[in-house]
Amino acid sequence: MDRRATGHRPVAASGRWQLSRRQFFLGTAAVAAGGCAATGVLENGRQQASSPAEISWFTSERVQGFTRLPATMEGSPQFSMAGAVFAGLGAKVLVRHVKTGQSSALSDDAVRGMVQEAHDNGVRLIGYYWISADAESEAVHPNWACRDVSNVVARQKGRGGTTRGTYLDFLSGYGDLVEQRLLALAHLGLDGFYFDETHWPPDGCFATNLQQAFTTATGMDPPQSEDENDETYRAYLDFQAEQTVALFHRWKSTVQAQFPSVVFVVSTTYLPALVNRRMTTRLAAVADAAKTEFRLALSAAANLHVFDDRSDIEEPPDDIRMALGWVILRDAAAGRPPHVWGPRFPTDRDALGFVGAVTTYGCIAAMDLPGANIAGNTARPSTKESVSAAFTLGRRVSDALGSARPYRWAAVHFSEASRNARGGDHVAAWREVLWPVAGAFGTLCRRRVPIGVVNDDQLAAGALDGLKLLVLPNPDELSDEQAARVKAFAVAGGTVLNMSPDWSWSEPGQSPAAASAFQAALGTTLDASPVQVKGGPEQMHAVSYRAEPHRVLVAITNEFTSVQQVRAPTTATPTATVDSTQKPGTVKGVTVQLRLDGPARSATDEMTDKALTVLDRGDHYELTVPDFDAMALVSVQL
Repeated sequence: MDRRATGHRPVAASGRWQLSRRQFFLGTAAVAAGGCAATGVLENGRQQASSPAEISWFTSERVQGFTRLPATMEGSPQFSMAGAVFAGLGAKVLVRHVKTGQSSALSDDAVRGMVQEAHDNGVRLIGYYWISADAESEAVHPNWACRDVSNVVARQKGRGGTTRGTYLDFLSGYGDLVEQRLLALAHLGLDGFYFDETHWPPDGCFATNLQQAFTTATGMDPPQSEDENDETYRAYLDFQAEQTVALFHRWKSTVQAQFPSVVFVVSTTYLPALVNRRMTTRLAAVADAAKTEFRLALSAAANLHVFDDRSDIEEPPDDIRMALGWVILRDAAAGRPPHVWGPRFPTDRDALGFVGAVTTYGCIAAMDLPGANIAGNTARPSTKESVSAAFTLGRRVSDALGSARPYRWAAVHFSEASRNARGGDHVAAWREVLWPVAGAFGTLCRRRVPIGVVNDDQLAAGALDGLKLLVLPNPDELSDEQAARVKAFAVAGGTVLNMSPDWSWSEPGQSPAAASAFQAALGTTLDASPVQVKGGPEQMHAVSYRAEPHRVLVAITNEFTSVQQVRAPTTATPTATVDSTQKPGTVKGVTVQLRLDGPARSATDEMTDKALTVLDRGDHYELTVPDFDAMALVSVQL
């Protein structure tokens, strides 16, 4: 399909919306709402996502521990030995629950004891803090409760018909209360906070201060239905998304003013799915680390069911969607690693496959060990043995990649503005905006050259340092500011590829032809890539990094979509089903070609510390990667 045929073009917001939105972000809405101010780094009427300083104790540990141990387990052996057990498995950072669901947070004495036990064992402790619901606060302040557009109290659904509680409005006094609690917990010694899930109700928080603030800021009445074809409803979702950015910026600023090394790991649930406007890349930029999950990019719910029961649009390959989701989060944060949660791995092979995939892409792998397995293994995956194997691999990766940053050479523009301009037509968003992004990214992934993502804010700011190739999926939809930055990039010698709307990425069976046309348009550009990996299976991925002084690293992961995650056994299914055939073979015959400024003096296999032979091929240097199962990691000294 010709993407021009649908007639979709960016819809300019009304002048009233643009002006009042700017006024809101300068602080007027907080006064109107009578609640907490949604403050942040403000420029040109938008929440500008300033890049936090990297907190090295956190980013240098690329495999970290995760367990629950809620208040109901207080007093059990597991509750008081988690730090020692994870330290024995190889962890130096652990996430464990401080507040679970709508229940109250653990007592100060319990938190103080957890912190002390972890620190005594050389483990930093990050507190999982559920902010969306709080039964005690709701009982005292029922007016803090979010409602849906029909005025029904908004509750989060749990598994098996349960609820995790009522969503509360952060623009009420509840936002201030959470801020005070976080500061108090930091005083107790927690090294960070982990915020899960969607934060607000996914379909909007109504009949609250947030709704009042929206009307005051925009002059619009609240929407009457949860319908993304309604411009007012879309504006409401965008407004709520911006408040999420401002909220975490404020909380983080308050806590880090006193405790600058306390990290904020913030869930970005919808972002890896690309199509969902309920969170923005600015949230990933403001957080110290964006929290996501291994397969979240493939979630039907996060994808708004756009691919369900459709034969007229092709789904991009799973591995490309997963990798693109991780890279969008990573690059929105200027290369800081996202935090990727991984539970329920039935075998060592699966745990290692998970670690290999996410750490290759510059992420932190959060290895979940069920609380029931801390004292001794049960039937619940993952086991201590698989978690220990993951930490052993993680130690090698952390030592090599802890201070490295992704190699910037090529980038694809991911435009939330172009996506949002398709309104509620999510299929059109995929056909015209997201498939071209995924197609270009995936093609360059398959060529195994250094590839990243530039978002709207970064392009407008000219954050293109180091790039030589910029791919524009929707070049006719750039803002004037973005267009000026692209022109300056080209004048300075950068290569700009304007993608053609005639490339039918989304048509069933047509993506290979689109990829060929894309590569033909690139011509010989990829021949100049500073790093290119050759050989291996098609779904093998390679990512390059720079580290000082004068060092380049190349991480390579085996195929990872076959990594298994299984639910715990239940009465109905007493044995977890594990497919023993889901095992990618050992990767052999992979080479790395280098075209860098200056000679490649030496190379090392970071998995074994063995020296590798570097061959001078005249126009490039070349080394052979040792055979590997989960991942390989080589470094080259320049």
